Amino acid sequence: MNIKFSGKNLLFKNSSISMLIKRDVKAISSDEYDVVVALDQTEASNKVISNPGEYEINDILVYAVDTTNNLQPDSIVFDFEGIKVIYLSAEKDLNVEKILENVSICDIVIAEINEENFLKQIDNINEIEPNMVIPLVDNDVLLEKTKKEFGGMPEAKTTIKVSSSDFTQEDRPTILEILK
Repeated sequence: MNIKFSGKNLLFKNSSISMLIKRDVKAISSDEYDVVVALDQTEASNKVISNPGEYEINDILVYAVDTTNNLQPDSIVFDFEGIKVIYLSAEKDLNVEKILENVSICDIVIAEINEENFLKQIDNINEIEPNMVIPLVDNDVLLEKTKKEFGGMPEAKTTIKVSSSDFTQEDRPTILEILK
């Protein structure tokens, strides 16, 4: 699986399936992607998920989770090629327990981190205990703080390539990856 930005949106892709997490309020063409998960009021369709619930589209199991009871998904849990991913929005009052009801093991956490939610998101990530963390930060100061929290000084990559075999070892330290 390849993970990269498509504008401000996140694209997950392999040779046959593409999934987009829509983070940008601009309109997108859902025809380009097999699955689109929207965190805004985008109209749902047979391959656009914009409401909380459990979905299976093109062999991708997706849980759009509303942890704050505002009737909009604020977190996404999905399984893509056997890789379990949790996406945490910037919502500062996320309820991680509600997210963990949908997954017992997490390979990757992708978290929107800003000044207002920094400490809470770090706590959320630590509670989830993923194998890999991909922080989405809005400035270099936050990026440096995040690097200090998780150790390491990885170089930013335009594409992060992972496979399920990358996550077979137990009791290994959390890997920090930076996406640019």
